[in-house]
Order: sequence, then structure tokens, then C-alpha cells
Amino acid sequence: MEFLDLKQYAPVELPRFLRVKQHFEKNHISDVAKEVKKEPRVHDAIARAFEQEGVVDPDGSIDDRKLGTIVFQDQEKMDILTAITWPRTKEVTLERVAAARRAGRAAVVIEAAVLGKAQEVCALCDTIVLVSCANDDLRRARVIRRSNYPLQKILD
Repeated sequence: MEFLDLKQYAPVELPRFLRVKQHFEKNHISDVAKEVKKEPRVHDAIARAFEQEGVVDPDGSIDDRKLGTIVFQDQEKMDILTAITWPRTKEVTLERVAAARRAGRAAVVIEAAVLGKAQEVCALCDTIVLVSCANDDLRRARVIRRSNYPLQKILD
């Protein structure tokens, strides 16, 4: 397995490279996890595990912001959520990789913020690319754009 650090690329080159979507299949682990959380078995397990924290809205959906606030402040609760969601997230990701390969895609891109639990997913990879951002302002702007959280909430 090859490790590639893309720090040498100019900030505008990498997004242009990654936008050539007709040649590859892209799977973002956090998007897969969001889909998985809606599956009845996973949804119900999260609702039971976090019942006391009130993460279930009156319509029965999981309040992702509330859940995120809870698990990002408490590693034990993050571990509980990961234990519930990761097995199915991994399974779906592996299924998508297999389907993309059967379809003849030139490459499959798996985007993940943390690869610690993803050994089986990493084992499928020919190359692991590290993309880092040392600019704190840019990182905060990306979090705000992705999460719709106000800056103060991110800084807290």
C-alpha cells in the first residue's frame, strides 16, 4: 500500500483533480454513516443508547446536531455511537467498493476524517492520501460550511 501526502499540491489543483468524477466512485464515510443512521435497526439502537440525552425529535428522527454536541464532548459516548454505527457503515462502504469495481470504475475514493477503525476498508486501498490543512481559519470555514454551526459553537 502506498501513502501519498498531497501537501505539495496547490490548494486549487486538488479539488480540480478530485472533480473528475466520471472516472471514479467517491464515498465519504460520514455521508455513509448518516445514511446508515436512518436504517431502522441502527436508528433504534441510537435512540435507545441516547434516550436520556433527548436526541430523538418528536417526529422520531435523530437530532444530529444534538447528538454531535454530545458525542464530541464525551469520548465514551462517541465510542458508544461508533460501536452502533461503524459495523454497518463499514459494511455499506465495502459493498459500494465492490459494486464500483464490478462496474469497472477506474478508482474508488473513500474519504474519511479518521481511519482508525477502518482497517478493513484501508486494506482495500492501493493508495492512502493524506490531505491536511494547517490554516486554522480555512479549517474553521470548512467546518462552518459543512455543519452550519456558528463560529462560536466551533470554538467552544
